[in-house]
Amino acid sequence: MLFLATSLFAALLAALLLLRILLALSVGAATELLSIHLALLSLLPSSLCIAAVVGSGILTLIDIVHTLLHCS
Repeated sequence: MLFLATSLFAALLAALLLLRILLALSVGAATELLSIHLALLSLLPSSLCIAAVVGSGILTLIDIVHTLLHCS
């Protein structure tokens, strides 16, 4: 059950990271690409990385909302 939940969350995070890449390319911020790379590293298949994945997902959501508010 934990594996399924982790896999679903990783898929959701990957979709959010794809959106974040598109936003970063449209804004042109190099720091965004660095943070995307660090977030992708947190997707390594290890039970110790679950907290990093959750934290990265939350930060990704906050960053997407922040970027969308500034772009509109």
